[in-house]
Amino acid sequence: MTNKELVNFANTARAYLALKQNDKLSYAILKVLKRVDLDLEAYNEAISDARIDFAATDSDGLLVEGKNGSFKYERESLKKLNAKVAEIMKKKVDVSQKVYYATELPKDLDQAYVDAFVGFVIDPALVDEDGILLPSEGEECNGECEGCESKGAEQCKKGKKRK
Repeated sequence: MTNKELVNFANTARAYLALKQNDKLSYAILKVLKRVDLDLEAYNEAISDARIDFAATDSDGLLVEGKNGSFKYERESLKKLNAKVAEIMKKKVDVSQKVYYATELPKDLDQAYVDAFVGFVIDPALVDEDGILLPSEGEECNGECEGCESKGAEQCKKGKKRK
């Protein structure tokens, strides 16, 4: 996993929890968020340090702040900051010992959640090569799968049998 994937998971997880779902996925999310807390702190600290390192300073070496309280940057320093942030986002983070896969997933889980949660709270074995959640055993297709292009076929693209 990368910091970018970790941050995406954390942000998406918080959005999911804000919906006040009381399900097994929420339980798994809470567990994993606690486990990756130090990784998120390290990421935020690295970003904060980079912002300070590249910020403009006055003649006394003090950081120059704008009206809204954020730091000011010279053009070349801002380019360097952006490159550093991109580097931090691409940095690998080992969360393999921190994952906890939900034992049950909501049937109508939005694809955006699936994309963010795979590898953290959704077992990668439960998605196909396109990242689409595979049907549960015995689940039948109602012909209304999101993006379904196989209406009328005996089996939909998700592998579900037609009724």
